[in-house]
Amino acid sequence: MSWERKVIAVTGANGLLGSHLVRFFQSRGATVHALVRKSATTAFQPPNRKVFRCDLPGSIDESGLVGVDALIHCAYMTRFTTLTEAIKVNQEGSNRLYQLSKKLEIKQFVFISSTSAHEDAASYYGRSKFALESEFSHPDDLVIRPGLIVSSEGGLFHRMVKTVTRLPVLPIFNGGRQIVQTVHIDDLTAIIAAALGRQLTGILTVAEQESTTMKGLLLAIADQLRLKRLTASVPLWPVLKLLQLCERIGMRLPVTSENLLGLTSLRFCPPSPELKSLGMPIRAWRDSIRGVNA
Repeated sequence: MSWERKVIAVTGANGLLGSHLVRFFQSRGATVHALVRKSATTAFQPPNRKVFRCDLPGSIDESGLVGVDALIHCAYMTRFTTLTEAIKVNQEGSNRLYQLSKKLEIKQFVFISSTSAHEDAASYYGRSKFALESEFSHPDDLVIRPGLIVSSEGGLFHRMVKTVTRLPVLPIFNGGRQIVQTVHIDDLTAIIAAALGRQLTGILTVAEQESTTMKGLLLAIADQLRLKRLTASVPLWPVLKLLQLCERIGMRLPVTSENLLGLTSLRFCPPSPELKSLGMPIRAWRDSIRGVNA
């Protein structure tokens, strides 16, 4: 599909997935409206990128949504002090953005969810993503459920790499038997674009068919980094309580209580059959982490 003359808006445009999407669509000739929490005027802006403020829930520059063909909603607060704050930003903010998209007659709305989103999720992140999925039920809406996004530029996987680099003994919770499915950032970006081009709707699970375990993934990362690492089984719940205490007093740590809660309800999610029709293969997890660096 030719993206020239198309206008794509991306929330969370400074984030891991958002920034990749911005670069992808720009490189293919689309005009990109980058929606960010804090917009700054720079001396040079590429001719086909415009920056607008989108600080959910209250500050949304509606001019960034005017004339848009597709809105990809990546922004989500994952680190928060109180649950009230998270609900206000994520759920109330996402709903307000969604209503604006319908008011301005944006043709396609894409919500970036997660394979951790299901009705039995233990984490707020998984529960809230699942709840929002049911809100986005218009015939033109598309929900993307990616697995663990593999990238060396940021996100949870990058923090895992940093942990493997820094610790000679890797803590694993409940034996590290949790099921993990990955998707490389480049594969995910290309699939989102292809799904938009085909005007797919509904829920699209984007993750590899072959899963691994959390312990297996951590040791494979160590192997890629040519590091010898041991593992030590650690009880999850005492560490969870300690993390929650640290978060209440404002300490910022590499792992959050939400990360640990998410571990308790990970499960295998079959990739959507529609991926085959897109002709966009997803590389296996061992291929995704090949060449990883700290």
